[in-house]
Amino acid sequence: MKASFSVLASLVLAISVLTGAPPSQAFAVNGVEQGHGVAVRVPSTNNPIKDVTSNDIICNTNFIQPVSTAVASVPAGGVVAAEFHHTPAGYVGPDPSDPLDPTDKGPVTAYLASVPDATQSEVTGLKWFKIFEEGLNPQTHQWGSDLLFINGGYVNITIPSCVKAGQYLLRVESISLADATSYPGAEFFMSCAQIKVTGGGNASPETVSFPGAYTSLESLPTYTKTRLILFLPTKPYNQFLAHNMSTFVSHIVADLSQKTLPANAAPTPNPHSDIQSASSQAKEILRSLYVKLDQSNSPEALTGCIDALQTLEHQQQLLSVETADEEEQTLRRAILGRLALGLYAQALTTYLDEASEAETELEWWSELGRSRRQAAYYLLQTLPLRVANLTKILLGTLKSRNIPFRLSVLQPSSLRRLFPSSNTLRPNALTLALFPHLHHQPYAIALTSARAPHKFALSASPAQTVTSAYDAFHHTLFSVMRACSTVATLPIDLARGECRFKRQELERIRNERAEVLGILAQMRDRLTSALEDGNNDTAVAALAGLTTYLQCIIDGEEVEPSEATGPVSVRRVVESLSILANCTLPSHTSLHRAELKSGQLRRPSRLTLIWPQLVFLPPLALYAIRTAYASRASLEELAKEAVETVKSFWEGWVLEPLRGIIRTVRAGHDGGMIVTKESVRADIDSLERMTLALAQEKLHYGELELAALSRQVQMGDLTAVMQIYEEDIKSPLRSALQGTLLRSLFIQVQKAKVDIDQALSGIDKLLKSQELTFAFVGVAPALTIVYAFFSYLRNIWSGGRGRGRYGGKARRGSVWLTVRRIERLLIAQPESHHHRTHSAASTSRSSTAVSPLTSGLLLLSVTHLRQYAESNLPANSRLREGFLEDVSDLEDPKLGRQDKLRVVDRMWRSWGEVLGWNRVEA
Repeated sequence: MKASFSVLASLVLAISVLTGAPPSQAFAVNGVEQGHGVAVRVPSTNNPIKDVTSNDIICNTNFIQPVSTAVASVPAGGVVAAEFHHTPAGYVGPDPSDPLDPTDKGPVTAYLASVPDATQSEVTGLKWFKIFEEGLNPQTHQWGSDLLFINGGYVNITIPSCVKAGQYLLRVESISLADATSYPGAEFFMSCAQIKVTGGGNASPETVSFPGAYTSLESLPTYTKTRLILFLPTKPYNQFLAHNMSTFVSHIVADLSQKTLPANAAPTPNPHSDIQSASSQAKEILRSLYVKLDQSNSPEALTGCIDALQTLEHQQQLLSVETADEEEQTLRRAILGRLALGLYAQALTTYLDEASEAETELEWWSELGRSRRQAAYYLLQTLPLRVANLTKILLGTLKSRNIPFRLSVLQPSSLRRLFPSSNTLRPNALTLALFPHLHHQPYAIALTSARAPHKFALSASPAQTVTSAYDAFHHTLFSVMRACSTVATLPIDLARGECRFKRQELERIRNERAEVLGILAQMRDRLTSALEDGNNDTAVAALAGLTTYLQCIIDGEEVEPSEATGPVSVRRVVESLSILANCTLPSHTSLHRAELKSGQLRRPSRLTLIWPQLVFLPPLALYAIRTAYASRASLEELAKEAVETVKSFWEGWVLEPLRGIIRTVRAGHDGGMIVTKESVRADIDSLERMTLALAQEKLHYGELELAALSRQVQMGDLTAVMQIYEEDIKSPLRSALQGTLLRSLFIQVQKAKVDIDQALSGIDKLLKSQELTFAFVGVAPALTIVYAFFSYLRNIWSGGRGRGRYGGKARRGSVWLTVRRIERLLIAQPESHHHRTHSAASTSRSSTAVSPLTSGLLLLSVTHLRQYAESNLPANSRLREGFLEDVSDLEDPKLGRQDKLRVVDRMWRSWGEVLGWNRVEA
């Protein structure tokens, strides 16, 4: 089993590393597909043909056996759609190199050759005439191979209506020019279809022979790289940048643009009037170009300036460098510096945007794969696409084998015969159609537990035997349930595996773009030196070397930065800038988009994500409406009660207590008191009269003594009455008969009443002093409920839109994660696993140096911080200015690792409490 698996893995690896374009394997006539391999001589491999003198250049070689004997009927003027795929088996699921490697640029052509029998095996000596060619489009900068890739491997070929009726071989060819700088370099991929043309005319076009159409010394001279470089038109590419230049790049441009100002140089008089006039005109053109570049640094302005410079150089061929005075040379050097700076800024923006896009999609897939629930919902969202892909594979296989579609085909036994698998642990074509990522990450299913099976042992003791049997049964049942659970959740696990695979691919793309971004950022000092060079010749030479180095970096070639050893013509620099602006950067952007599209690395479309809501919400909403209508009476009563409850709460618990507070503040009335002042005064006066009357009759007090006793009574002192009471107690009967005992008791009762009145009066005073406090305490719960309710509504309205203080909690949390990521990057620099490592990326790790990959990832995170500060922090505030100062320090390439770590530590200390980073929840 291991041997078979290794052979299969080797075969898959061998297929995946081929970078060439595959030959055509199927075609359709006027939209009707003929089936895979039907009427087509399909090569068994997609190896290229490089020897243009070999007979293999005619229709390829090593065809899949048996070769189809069918002949497709095509009416003259009809359209034949040739189909290309990466493997001879046809489309087997998403593949970054299907239908061809997008880096292999070249034309697509088609030839016809009249034959007596389209199924004949002999193809030498035929006369071929060209009916189709898709080369380089000067407006879109796209080759025929690009259109082939964009159209999913299909190319439409119109059979001319003037072609004579009869049987033909249709030779469809894709040519790769990736290595076409020398022979053998160009790679040819072709195959022949067997057709019969009906109708038509009697044209006799010029013909060529294969071999013979291409010579071994100069194969395809029209499409060589040299010719591509010299004659590629320069057109603006607005679609090259998706949005405006980032703030970080704009700071670099604003800083370095000041260094491109032309120095003051005196014009040199020339004795030749015609040369002097031409030089004056050239200076005027150069000045106007510099003014345009100073006003706008857009791609249109750059390409327009390059066009104008190329035209000027062509017109000034008679003027050598020696005849151009110092002023003209200085203007040329300044314009070249501004152009180099603009293209450098575009390259920075391009890689920063691509890395940001990859990271955004990476985070989306990471969030999706964190939970089974989200993965299951994603599986439901993409189910129609998976079923459509599965149906396409099934119908294509049936058509290629000439099997009519019946329901019996859907039986498991029929599907196993149609899509056999040599290894049960390897996915077949149907599984690949449902989960394309398995083409790169095969799966293995473990249906049993990894633990050893439980042993059942007989024992002399019946109890032990029963216990052992129960344990074995329990273990077996648990293993079966676990295996069933694994199989039941397998689709969800595969969906999570797809998320992980796409996350890894996006992480690889992000790191590749970030590494190049770091290398570009480290080029800033070199660009500064070139712009500050006062010597025109050495400055132009430095700009030429810098442009070449930038071209090599974007192309992914290993090159050491070197200085020019001799003088460099302005024309050469302009040509290098033209290639960079019109070929390299647009081609890189197209390849990046094609890579994301071919691997399906972007999140699904909006319609794909929301179709479950569009399908299920309308019937659910209709059911809810019908239920609500049926219960409208109870719902109406419930609504009335709710309105009444809210109204009562508002009036009784909010408005009325507030009115009471206002009344308390405005007027301090005595309403609501327990005992009034008059009542207390009357009780004291009654006590005084009773006491004075008893003292006068019993103790015979005079005026002075009664006045003193009156003062004592007012103070609550009843000593005289208590003395009489004490004497009466000694002879209670006699005192009761005389009435003095009863009078003493009544006076004491009155005294108790006065004491109670005075206590209640004190309580009234205390309550009166705290009346406002009690009023606020009474209304506080109601105000708390109202505040909580409106805060909840505000959070629903604004919190989900990222509003709130400093952008809201979610955005502040993302900034916290970004700062943490920056600190982690600086502490543990990630290692580059890019197979095309630039020389600048091979710097040794140290305590001060920052590797290009770390620098690029750092710039990516710092850009997020700058966008947050400029969008969410208050304008013209110390907070925003200080935060942006720290961001600028992190962007500065002159600061080493330790310096940037101190900046990060300062940000934690300065902004952690203000932005609430210490309160961020996981």
